Amino acid sequence: MLLLPAFVISGCDTFSEQYSIEKVRHAYYEEMQQLSIGSAFDSWSLCAERKWTQETTPRGEKHVVFNCTIAPSTLLKVIEFYTPVSKPLKGDEPYLQIQVAKFHVNWLLNNDGTFSDGQGVLTVRWQDGKEDYTAVPLYPLVLQDVYSDNYNFSTAAFGQNVRMYYKNAKTVPN
Repeated sequence: MLLLPAFVISGCDTFSEQYSIEKVRHAYYEEMQQLSIGSAFDSWSLCAERKWTQETTPRGEKHVVFNCTIAPSTLLKVIEFYTPVSKPLKGDEPYLQIQVAKFHVNWLLNNDGTFSDGQGVLTVRWQDGKEDYTAVPLYPLVLQDVYSDNYNFSTAAFGQNVRMYYKNAKTVPN
């Protein structure tokens, strides 16, 4: 899915960090014109902490990145949505051993001054320090979740990975 319109970044300082971030934040998706990208992501209740940055890959590609730190209690609600439990939760549940979860979304800054969608990446760090990464396509379902301020992640890929995290979780010995 492309942004509408394909934004052209003009001026001599085309890819200054703040300018690039603001261009992405103030753009609109064609199908979701009620809110700008920045307004939708900045108000997404999944995120306990939010930060916008510009990053450069080793190949020199520049990306605007939205960084979302997910509150453990919110992540637990997502996990329970995909992996219902029939007993009250206790501290020994393996998926309670998640230390931190983050969701990153990136937009590629093209050389011609336009930008395009990248992808979302969910990172889960366990108490033992191990990290799992899952790429999540943004369009259409994750964007629908963001724009409707939902955090059940309607995408099948995300749900399957949450179930995988649950099945592969290791309980930290006391």
